[in-house]
Amino acid sequence: MLPQLDIAVIEGNEIFSLLLGLGVLVLFLLSGMRIREIPHWGLFLAAFAAMVSAFIFTVLEGIAYPILLNGLEHLCYALGSVFLAWWCVKCLGGKRKVEQ
Repeated sequence: MLPQLDIAVIEGNEIFSLLLGLGVLVLFLLSGMRIREIPHWGLFLAAFAAMVSAFIFTVLEGIAYPILLNGLEHLCYALGSVFLAWWCVKCLGGKRKVEQ
């Protein structure tokens, strides 16, 4: 049997992370052309959006559907990590020709 939450459990640091993440996301979106200067900016933005989604699910899980939203939170963290790793590989890694 799963435990039931009687009261909403939202911590201050979760709200702070959410507000900070949303603020940065809004700045990214408002910057328009400047964000396109980042190499492979689409992957970078997808990684950040996944992280902000995880912050949203973190706050919402304290209000309703804690098991479902906790799963979605961790899925978003995993996706964000994959996108960020992929972005790093595309920017920094890859195959390079060695000149002799």
